[in-house]
Amino acid sequence: MINPENCTAINEILLTGFKTFQGFKIPIFILFLIIYLLTFCENVLIIYIIFNSAHLKALMFLIIQSMCVCDLLGISNVIPKFLNDVLCEKPTFTVTSCLIQLQVYGTQGDIASVHYVLMSYDRYLAICHPLRYASVVNNKIYLHIIIVFWIFSMACTGVECWLMSQLQFCGRNTIHHFFCDLYPFVDLATSDTTHVRLYCNAISGFMILITVLSVVITYVFIIRTICKISSASGRKKTFSTCSSHLIVFSMQYGLSLVYVLPAKVVTRQLSNTFTFMHFFWIPLVNPLIYSFNNKQFRRECRKKIKYVKELI
Repeated sequence: MINPENCTAINEILLTGFKTFQGFKIPIFILFLIIYLLTFCENVLIIYIIFNSAHLKALMFLIIQSMCVCDLLGISNVIPKFLNDVLCEKPTFTVTSCLIQLQVYGTQGDIASVHYVLMSYDRYLAICHPLRYASVVNNKIYLHIIIVFWIFSMACTGVECWLMSQLQFCGRNTIHHFFCDLYPFVDLATSDTTHVRLYCNAISGFMILITVLSVVITYVFIIRTICKISSASGRKKTFSTCSSHLIVFSMQYGLSLVYVLPAKVVTRQLSNTFTFMHFFWIPLVNPLIYSFNNKQFRRECRKKIKYVKELI
């Protein structure tokens, strides 16, 4: 720990992860610009179709809308800066802009967890209690729940960023990454980071534990109910309604293992690769899995396309 009197605070943080793209900057820029535009358009299209369709007012579609907003927030927080930095000789971050990016990133991650819980509960009600589904599910209540968790997540992440803003940053100012990730950023601090790490680990552990336990418990009841269905085709059809949620959930938490595994197990290259996939791969394929895989949504898409053709 450096004495505060001998500390010259750093103003900028240098990102060295972009050295990997040396010699391929233009192709990388074009590739990820296309991915960003595709992801952005996909999510905006889904929000528009669900919002303007009278037939897509079920709880599932309310959750999907919120997930799309969450994905848009995530990609817009990281990818535009990434595209700018790819073309820079020395990509840098100010400490303040790093904290802002971490604030948005943390909020988006916590909200994503809430979506998985709500979606698993929706599938539980639809499969285990189909006759009570309409009376139990109230979109206004769930909308309020989502809004409350947005506020809760922003508050929790705000405390996290406030704690990090109190740290001293002197001397070393390089992060081998392509964005301002939490633990590489905290590692730069020259003051005691124990309280920050404890808080971050507690919040992350709590969110992961609650999410995984909730999803596992609901699926235990779902699988038990499905096993009671007499016909194989009936079991297959019922379970297929959960496939999109399970695929997206498995991808999200499979990639999130990098944040909970011991540092000795997770190499820097593996951490960067997993984070890279988290920002570019998941937001791109999520809409294809949980929206375009849905018959009702595809039907509404065809209606919108037919309507546009008639206008033309």
